[in-house]
Amino acid sequence: MMGGKLGLGEKEISFLTKWTDIRKGGRVRYITTRGSLLGLILFAIWLVITIIEINISDFEKAVFTWDSFVRQCITWFVCEFIIGFIIANQSWKSREEKFHYLS
Repeated sequence: MMGGKLGLGEKEISFLTKWTDIRKGGRVRYITTRGSLLGLILFAIWLVITIIEINISDFEKAVFTWDSFVRQCITWFVCEFIIGFIIANQSWKSREEKFHYLS
């Protein structure tokens, strides 16, 4: 019985309840959904900063070409998704450790 252990506070019980439900979905689903979302957010941040930099900087306008921009977008898109999946995987591992420690 998870919640019946002595010394568990409201936060711990809440975590155990939520994580038990998330675990039912599986590790692959967790990493795929969280990693994709995080990768998309990171890519969007990179894209906004890059567009702002291109609009502000005279140097960037001088060396900017559409082909290089598309190549950079594809490269960073893949990199940001890989970073997102790595972070999601680490998040899964740390939450699993916490779950096993508390239960």
